[in-house]
Amino acid sequence: MGAFQQEPDRRNGATKKPSKLAAPRRLIVCGGAVVVLLIALAVLATAFGPTQTQTAGSHLAAATSGEQPVLLIRFSAQVTQPQISTFLDAFHAEVVSGPRRGNFYDIRIAGDPSATEVAAIVRRMQDETELVDLVAVKE
Repeated sequence: MGAFQQEPDRRNGATKKPSKLAAPRRLIVCGGAVVVLLIALAVLATAFGPTQTQTAGSHLAAATSGEQPVLLIRFSAQVTQPQISTFLDAFHAEVVSGPRRGNFYDIRIAGDPSATEVAAIVRRMQDETELVDLVAVKE
């Protein structure tokens, strides 16, 4: 018989009350099963989810090994693709990779800027608060 069905008490003929712990135990077991299912779905989504093959217009550059500093940039959520292209053109920058989860891009400044020039460019990019949320030199 199930936990919620009453069965007669064999000692005095009275009915036996359902266990007060049956409902909480079932909730715990069901909650645990839901957590395991969510974890499995997250693993599958990560393993088989869409790949990030989008590019920012014609600004995609081949990643090179350490030639120039790479900047990590996160554009604001409301920024459009044309605004990103205009921003990159203004700073003579090109996308190395991205966009990744969280709207992050790796970009590189064209030419061979010195460390002080890169720092100045990063400060100017950071001033564009309506377009970017974060700009930093990637190490």
